[in-house]
Amino acid sequence: LQSDFALSIQQQIKRIFTTNKNLLNILNRPHDEYLEDVFDGEIYQKIKSNEKEKFFTFLLNTDGVQVCSKSDLSIWPIILVLNELPLNIRFNFDNIIIAGNKNKNF
Repeated sequence: LQSDFALSIQQQIKRIFTTNKNLLNILNRPHDEYLEDVFDGEIYQKIKSNEKEKFFTFLLNTDGVQVCSKSDLSIWPIILVLNELPLNIRFNFDNIIIAGNKNKNF
């Protein structure tokens, strides 16, 4: 188990933007007749209309697992995904951001 791996969220975001220069849907257009993705939603569109600068949003997921049945050690990764990436590449391993606490208490 590699416990010393650390890459800042900022570094991971830069890597994703560098890799996907032409793929980000920052200026995506919502579908008026149906909801297809997060940026079609009313709240997203309201934020977008009020925001002067370009922005991006994250989907946050977490789930825990006990390392082994005889241990109190558990792992709770925090996974971030950029909503503005096209759906067909959004969840690719190279586009996933792993976040966590910088302080290691083990």
